[in-house]
Amino acid sequence: MVGTASHESVQAGTKLLDIPLNPENNMTALIDCAGILKLRNSDIELRKGETDVGRKNTRVRLVFRTHLPAAPPVAPSGRALALQVASLPIECSQRSAQELPVIESVNLTSCSVEGGEELLLSGTNFLPISRVLFMERGSDGKLQWEEEAHVDQDNSNECVLCVRVPAYSDLCISRPVSVSLYVSNGKRKRSSTHCFKYLPVAKGIWALPPWHRGMRGLGMLAPGRSLASVCAVLVWAQNGQVGLHDSALAPIP
Repeated sequence: MVGTASHESVQAGTKLLDIPLNPENNMTALIDCAGILKLRNSDIELRKGETDVGRKNTRVRLVFRTHLPAAPPVAPSGRALALQVASLPIECSQRSAQELPVIESVNLTSCSVEGGEELLLSGTNFLPISRVLFMERGSDGKLQWEEEAHVDQDNSNECVLCVRVPAYSDLCISRPVSVSLYVSNGKRKRSSTHCFKYLPVAKGIWALPPWHRGMRGLGMLAPGRSLASVCAVLVWAQNGQVGLHDSALAPIP
């Protein structure tokens, strides 16, 4: 049931629901309930004249698209700017829904690029063979990075998975990076993805006693490196010249 006036139409076999957004209603629309009709595979084959269409595909998505009037320089006059986002996959098979792992909540949504934090995932259909994987995709949708988290079996059960967050692939990031995590119970038995964010490590500041009169120095810890395991790179300047010197420096207390 749609609480806002709407218009139904069909384009290329896909049903569209057009809902106007007006300033008088704060540019919002009310959708109380939405039903999803999934066509049978046999109906799709008859319509398109193809075979084995979507036989193993039991998920659908809802796509939300907004058309905004655009003006130069964004677009020529009279054109509209379309913004679109798709929902998480919606499982339409009762049998599959009973087999797929489901993540309902997580106790941690971000940590440093070094990882190591304890992460608790609450949900259903978790098994002793369940794996938790972190992944990152590029703007083209291709997989750029994937890493499996260590599962603590002693503190995990069918409703809770206790894992250690793996380190990110790049320890020298300068800004937060968003990735996804999911639970896998085997081939084609994956949960929906959840967002997770890796944060850059704060740079350390080091005390640098001048070793020569008139010389000033500044030690910096490379981003993403441990304070205990890195020798700072000493940057010094004298008479307009700049040089580098490796030195194990003590942090400022």
